[in-house]
Amino acid sequence: MAKKKVKLNENDCKNTLSSQKKPKQPKTVLINNVTDYWPALNEQKVTELHKILESFTSHKSNEKEISIGLESAIRNVKNKTVRVLFIADEISPQWFGKHLIAMSLTIDPETKILIVPKLKEMTKKLLNVPSIIWCIKKEVPSINAFYSSLSIHEELKKHYYTVRPNKDVSITRKKIIKEVKEVPIVYLKKSSDSVPAFRSTADKMEFEDSLDFISLAKYDDPALVNKKSPFPSYRPLKVKKVIGNKDRESKNS
Repeated sequence: MAKKKVKLNENDCKNTLSSQKKPKQPKTVLINNVTDYWPALNEQKVTELHKILESFTSHKSNEKEISIGLESAIRNVKNKTVRVLFIADEISPQWFGKHLIAMSLTIDPETKILIVPKLKEMTKKLLNVPSIIWCIKKEVPSINAFYSSLSIHEELKKHYYTVRPNKDVSITRKKIIKEVKEVPIVYLKKSSDSVPAFRSTADKMEFEDSLDFISLAKYDDPALVNKKSPFPSYRPLKVKKVIGNKDRESKNS
């Protein structure tokens, strides 16, 4: 049987999936916010460094000045006792090595940092312990001369030294003590005029009898008057509770 052709009107065309436009979603863009500067030594420089370190490690007195491993290196970096920091070129992930460089230069900008290929094999030969990170805690003239010849320290600080120490902005201010004069206590005296008026005296409060009020106790019940008190007493006004008519129909009924 031949299939019937279905004709769609304008409303049907608008409701089809092909006619509906997909909303534009933001694209995920990966940005490398860490610098790509990674000055690893070439083979010639590695051979020269190996000879310098072989001469340095041959003296037993220098063993205490060497710290091997990641944790000990980070601890010495925080204590500002690192003079030369060695990081393996093959460290993975590389951003961890870059973070270690940034932390070292931030704590002590004068830290010498060397990125050495095949550092694990070199430390195995020199120290009998394979390690991708280790450091020296004393100044070594031969290493300092070798590091100066590379001319990489300023570039390292330019790329990794991002946090500067806070400047001394302390301000010393002299305390100014102002003399505070004692304010005399002012008492108010009520006048006996019909219009309420007050005047101040510096010695004490004075009271006078006036006709501005009527003492209920004075004219009603002499027993309520407190004879010891110089002030007139007042009888409070008592209000009886109003009780409604019980026979009256309530609204709710």
